[in-house]
Amino acid sequence: MNVRLLKWILFGALLMYGYDNRYRVLNSLLGIAFLRRFVVTNTLKIPGFREKLFSSIF
Repeated sequence: MNVRLLKWILFGALLMYGYDNRYRVLNSLLGIAFLRRFVVTNTLKIPGFREKLFSSIF
């Protein structure tokens, strides 16, 4: 019982830390070339997002 409660408390603390530093975490993850390429290519596969992005750029 105590171990289970401790896991939930640690999970909540980790979640709060991740939310408070979400931009720092995102910036460090996107600093990795492979992950950045993966995110960009998969984001551009979304039909509505691609048209909206390119129509506003050009």
